[in-house]
Amino acid sequence: MRIKTALLFELTFEDLLSCGHKYYSKNTIKNLYARYKECRLILLDNPTFGQLEPLLEGLHLEYRRIFIQPYFKIIYTINNYEIVLVDIWDTRQSPINLRGRIDAV
Repeated sequence: MRIKTALLFELTFEDLLSCGHKYYSKNTIKNLYARYKECRLILLDNPTFGQLEPLLEGLHLEYRRIFIQPYFKIIYTINNYEIVLVDIWDTRQSPINLRGRIDAV
């Protein structure tokens, strides 16, 4: 297995890390990135570790989630021998808006 990142994930995560200093402490951003790296290792060992994402049921792919902080979760899917990181969600946002981000992909 290998991990691939979708453009939406890359843009959202980069924005979170670069603009996060306005809203979060440096330690929070460091911990977020460290936890992200841990989650990648977990997914490489066990791709189905994350729970199915109920907000995305009924879409053409099966989406899973893994939390990297209490308010942030990675949305991913498994495609043949690839784990595709699709998006990262701030769970304090509107569920309808978050689902709309995936519908647009």
